[in-house]
Amino acid sequence: LAILLSTTLQIFPGIRITENELSTRSVKYNLYIEWQKNIFRFFIVMLCSSIAWFGANNLDKFFSIVGSFACVPLVYIYPPMLHFKAVAKTKIHKAADVPLCIFG
Repeated sequence: LAILLSTTLQIFPGIRITENELSTRSVKYNLYIEWQKNIFRFFIVMLCSSIAWFGANNLDKFFSIVGSFACVPLVYIYPPMLHFKAVAKTKIHKAADVPLCIFG
């Protein structure tokens, strides 16, 4: 029940970013734009629900795809990239970070 009720909190940042990209106009005093955003939100929630419902048997494959695109860069690419931007002062340190990012 807690997971079901927290879905709106989990999906809110993604929907907010996406609808800001789709419409830059304000919804204040404009019912047409407000309803456009409400319909967009409804379809996004229905899409996520459908993927969860029909993909329940293949959940392990979904986690594998998400892990390969999100977690691998988090482990192998982002640390040398952050070191390059924030800490590396000498050319030797920067030169060592570049191959680590490429081969990561």
